[in-house]
Amino acid sequence: MRKLSVDDLWYAEVQFNERRQTAKRNFVLEFLLDHSQINDSGEYETEFFVRGKSICREAWLLAYNINKEAFRRIHHKFKDGVVVFEHRNKGKNTVMPKTAECVAWLQFFISSVGDHQPDKGCIHLPSCFSRSDIYKKMLEENTALNLPTVSLSHFYNIWEKHFSHVLIPKVYKN
Repeated sequence: MRKLSVDDLWYAEVQFNERRQTAKRNFVLEFLLDHSQINDSGEYETEFFVRGKSICREAWLLAYNINKEAFRRIHHKFKDGVVVFEHRNKGKNTVMPKTAECVAWLQFFISSVGDHQPDKGCIHLPSCFSRSDIYKKMLEENTALNLPTVSLSHFYNIWEKHFSHVLIPKVYKN
């Protein structure tokens, strides 16, 4: 560790810590791929260095602020032949049951009380409703049926994502 200057440590810290978790894993994996060789006994040997200065593994882990256990897991994956990590949620397009129930309930509610506007391509709900009133109605029905319900903020997110074409017109009093 004495071989590294403050600038070297700053470089390592910035280079590693500005990345997200999956990118950090890939950084370590790529380093292992680029700097490891199989020795005569069939084991991997890795030369660790920062900015061209050769250091021991422990100093390298300290310089990049990498957890030893996390490094051990990545090194194990490296030895198993993994060449790149993907985010664990990549490709998953599943919807939580509460969210699906909320979308279905809103679709039914809107089709029951909504007024389709053929000239504008949107649906108007009666102005006596507000989104919070609609949420309370859904919550009341789900509670009566002992069903879980999404939070109010999640309800608003669902509305914006799936029902942005549904409007509640304001009534102006003269």
